[in-house]
Amino acid sequence: MDVALDPSAWGLLILTGGAIGLCFGLFGQAGGLALAPALLIVLPLCGVTAEAAPRLSAATALAILIPVTIGQAEGKNSWKATDWDLILLLAPGAAVGAVIAAMVADNLDGRIVALLLSSGPILLALRLSRHAGGGGADGQPRNPSLIALTLKTVAGGAFAALTGVSAGLVLARSLAKALPSKAAATASALTLPFAFTASVGALLVPAPLTCGPACAGVIFLPALAAIGMSAVLIAPLALRLRPFLPSAPASRSLALFAMALLCTAGLRSEGLGSLLAETRESALDLVLGSLCEPQPAPAAPIFDHETLALTPISEAR
Repeated sequence: MDVALDPSAWGLLILTGGAIGLCFGLFGQAGGLALAPALLIVLPLCGVTAEAAPRLSAATALAILIPVTIGQAEGKNSWKATDWDLILLLAPGAAVGAVIAAMVADNLDGRIVALLLSSGPILLALRLSRHAGGGGADGQPRNPSLIALTLKTVAGGAFAALTGVSAGLVLARSLAKALPSKAAATASALTLPFAFTASVGALLVPAPLTCGPACAGVIFLPALAAIGMSAVLIAPLALRLRPFLPSAPASRSLALFAMALLCTAGLRSEGLGSLLAETRESALDLVLGSLCEPQPAPAAPIFDHETLALTPISEAR
């Protein structure tokens, strides 16, 4: 059965895009923490099956980052504020991480993907709150090892693709240590090549059978269109409200963490609960099965007297 959206579903997607655009306008790239959890809540209400919703949410969130990043590039970033040499160095590593994540996610249970989408924003919000509260760089640029930075980029790209967030957001702390003055602009500019590569990989993955023409690969096209357009329109308007936020970094990071926590609080826990129950049963069966179950007795030899009597002596030897 193909997914068919009614006007109420389109309205829900547009309202979700407005809320996402508000988050992007108020918190910048960190507003993308709410994107994948919001899709995980909204897509089942639009007719997407529970099995396909996690993978569609992660891939669609990465595709939505493309128009939102382009819409914010002119007002927030400039060519002079971005370290393009570092972008050329990090973009291939982030792309490799996205490809690895696509290969891994194709073999993962949908409930595990849902768990990553729900826990990833909280972990990143905690990391960003620690960085904003004084646990980040001390303002002095550092020269990290090229190998270490490349490995961090590949791992960060894979984690970002699995959780549906920007690779620049995952690598924000490492970029702040390398170049404090250009970290924000460079992290935002890294989002575009990463999201584009991840979206191309998502287009090559077979679409769920129940999605029909509403999906291109594992990207839910109605959500990409409705949420992407409304978020691009709302984000510049919400940007004007940013000066009214508390000026303290800790207060802003606390609001960011509350936003991610509220978005993940609405996730359905039935699938995750069944996954944990199955994991526990499998572990108990693996550990205690060999101790509790009786071992099979060795088979006793069967002597057929008629066969032995007819067997020639030469063959018996």
